[in-house]
Amino acid sequence: MFERSELLLLVGGPAGSGVFATGTIAAKSLVYHGYNVFATNEYPSLIRGGHQWFLVAARWNEAALAHRKALDVVLALDSRTAELYASKLKEEGFVVCDKKVASSLSNFNRVVSLPLSQLVSEVGAPPVAVNVAGLAALFGMLGGSLEQLQAAIRSYYRGREKLAELNVKVAEVGYAAGSKLSDRVATKLKCVPRGRRLLIDGNSAVALGLLAGGLSFFAAYPITPASPILHLLAEVQREAGITVIQAECELAAINMAIGAAFAGARAAVATSGPG
Repeated sequence: MFERSELLLLVGGPAGSGVFATGTIAAKSLVYHGYNVFATNEYPSLIRGGHQWFLVAARWNEAALAHRKALDVVLALDSRTAELYASKLKEEGFVVCDKKVASSLSNFNRVVSLPLSQLVSEVGAPPVAVNVAGLAALFGMLGGSLEQLQAAIRSYYRGREKLAELNVKVAEVGYAAGSKLSDRVATKLKCVPRGRRLLIDGNSAVALGLLAGGLSFFAAYPITPASPILHLLAEVQREAGITVIQAECELAAINMAIGAAFAGARAAVATSGPG
């Protein structure tokens, strides 16, 4: 058995199918395994529908670089994902999906299909939990740690214990199903936990950087994908001793920050896209 020093995993599916949750849980779990992780994602400006992907890059003892052309695994939550990314797989790469998805992929010869929908139904979870079942099956195939995966699930769903434990059950049955196919994968995941490590998204890093830099005034109008900066700063404004204003529009937020700066405050504003 060879140990895997690198893993490039792409999770894809329609918006609303749990792509972001799956990718985040995968990233957290790989950090818990001891890997260095970098992740990036893309999503449409739709609540449901449209295509969404989440790319997780993990490397052992080296900085993880997310932007690579060749993928090790594609976790396809719909057939379109497999059609879009199967050609980007490395020679030994493969697609993991539900049997319902695989039924429309007869032209692909590197598909590992499992009865994910059936497994999810058997534990009483909603159909969307196929995402966690698929991820757990992949970890089972790669010889990863079920305990670290379940720890990542509990971390992601912190504060929603019932939902967390339901997904932990889904992960258990998915992992067991994937483990039966582990002979299809030559290289396995390492698991040498390295204590407390930080996995942080870009917006949270920006917010923490502003606080560390002495921020005293922040104004913003909610707009994807900058809104999380506003949310985090609003949540901690009392503890941090700062003023956070949600303005009526982007121009108002910008003018507030300019005015605050002229008055001597260390001010900032965040906006994006149509803003």
